[in-house]
Amino acid sequence: MRAVVIVMVFILVGFGQVLADAPAVSWTKQFGGNEADYSYSVEVTSSNQYLIAGYGRIEAYPNHNNGLIIILNPDGSVAHEWEFGEDSTEDIINTAKETLDGGFITAGYSTNSSGTEGSNYQLMKFDAAGGIEWTNDYNVVSVADYGSDVCQT
Repeated sequence: MRAVVIVMVFILVGFGQVLADAPAVSWTKQFGGNEADYSYSVEVTSSNQYLIAGYGRIEAYPNHNNGLIIILNPDGSVAHEWEFGEDSTEDIINTAKETLDGGFITAGYSTNSSGTEGSNYQLMKFDAAGGIEWTNDYNVVSVADYGSDVCQT
């Protein structure tokens, strides 16, 4: 019994030391407008940049969203920023992943403006300079297709 108590004391003391030695915050950034904006994924790239995927509400159409991609430099400054979608649709980017060619690929979904088709799984591939190489929508079922992740094989 005494051995268990001693081990627990060392674990608790060690845990407290870990909390006390937390690293300092290098920088903080806030992005977005007056409406709700969300980031769903953040990935550190091979060039030590931060690849952020998410969406932002459209001020003129507060019930609709546009997909957002932001790339930050290591110091937190914005290297690139893209917004995708139409004012009358829901366009969400759930994830962005760096690809072997130095570009990136995103997964998410988009609705059409009439609302009759539901949502379509959407993939977009970007080159290293941020230009769109291709985009594909996949309508697997007739109601709702949501893209939540993607990987290179």
